[in-house]
Amino acid sequence: MTNVNIPNVGQIPNLPLGAVVETNATFRSNELRPVMAGNIPDDIYALISRIVGEQLLMVEAATERDIEKNDKIAEELKADIKETFSDMLEFLGNIPLTRSDCVIALGGGVVGDLTGFTAATYLRGISYIQIPTTLLAAVDSSVGGKTAIDMEGIKNYVGAFHQPKRVIIDPEVLKTLPKRHVSNGLAEALKMAATFDEELFSLFEEGEPTENMERIIFRSVELKARVVEQDEKEQGLRKVLNFGHTAAHAIETATGLGDLLHGECVALGIPPMCGEKIRDDVIAVLQNVGLPTEYIFAKSKVKEIISHDKKSQGGTISVVK
Repeated sequence: MTNVNIPNVGQIPNLPLGAVVETNATFRSNELRPVMAGNIPDDIYALISRIVGEQLLMVEAATERDIEKNDKIAEELKADIKETFSDMLEFLGNIPLTRSDCVIALGGGVVGDLTGFTAATYLRGISYIQIPTTLLAAVDSSVGGKTAIDMEGIKNYVGAFHQPKRVIIDPEVLKTLPKRHVSNGLAEALKMAATFDEELFSLFEEGEPTENMERIIFRSVELKARVVEQDEKEQGLRKVLNFGHTAAHAIETATGLGDLLHGECVALGIPPMCGEKIRDDVIAVLQNVGLPTEYIFAKSKVKEIISHDKKSQGGTISVVK
């Protein structure tokens, strides 16, 4: 593991509006201001560059081949996740970081979830910042404070609720993603639209989503922030964000946590939860953005995995329809 200098959180400047989504312990919606700009300001890039060195340049110059290479790294990371988690805790302890310090998650959902969970458990909780470099992480996993790692082949089996201090989203970075990864992220944005916002859904139904990417990111983040503000620990309203996910996580586990991307599994999990009147329309929208709506898998295995779903309570499982 490479040594990096991680700044004390007090050294991080106040980030200007136009580039950040900022959260805090009270989680008031008026302090969650997802105002998108074309680029992260130079001072923020300078700060990140100082922390992560050449890794930032790799993100800026990402190509489809780079993404495929990073996919393999992510799969290796997930395969050895317990060892990686242990190594990260040891690394932070050897610096040593204190409770006034922070860590930065620069990457996709796997990096963000692992970093967040490490921050949640190290010294019973230190600060962390999310800088998502995939559309899926930008519109969903980087916001809301859910952190987790896979274990025993089960998706997000061990985790904690731990809010990031800041979420920094740069749409310019997301433009480097290959089409499949754009579709992957749009699945989560479409979930937000289908459950909370007819106007957002119309961007998928009537137009070309990639031409409205900043609006889609902005609105998806804004909607999720409002939901989490009202129900941070998923006791009520936040359960709606699991629309399509009970089946999706089971499919993801059944197919080996790698054959399908997370958003593709969500796309497969959404249609069965839709009423007959809208199911065909939703399927058409999913297909329009390049997402699968059919896939061959062992249904009996999926049912067995669903029975162990982490959202089950008292022997029953809540699903959103």
